[in-house]
Amino acid sequence: MLAIDAATCEKIDAAIARARAKPTSAETVTATAVAVDDTIHLSDLPPDFKSTLNPECVAFPFGYIACITFEMQPEAGLCRHLSVSREGGALEQSALVAICTLFGFQRGHITMWEEEFRPGEFAVNFVQPVEMNA
Repeated sequence: MLAIDAATCEKIDAAIARARAKPTSAETVTATAVAVDDTIHLSDLPPDFKSTLNPECVAFPFGYIACITFEMQPEAGLCRHLSVSREGGALEQSALVAICTLFGFQRGHITMWEEEFRPGEFAVNFVQPVEMNA
């Protein structure tokens, strides 16, 4: 179970505000998109792949790190994108739910996948529309 203090909540709020102030454009999202199945492995990416996302990250107890961006998804509009990893340990479902809730995710449409970010190390990614296209 994660113990979240007021200082961590302030860091989360600040990270959300900074990320929302600089959303990734639909053009950039389209240009760097990778077909998402359940898991993206490093071997699925082009050898010269460089992410153009500029996330805002918050460290939690027990080695968890959550990084958020806001993105203009071509079909969905403005979306929040949260990537959660844990240094040297398995990701626990209860911690993932708590972290997603702290970053504003609500029940409803959420796209989720795993992504290898270093050999053998994975993050869980969550994307949810914030403002839908008309």
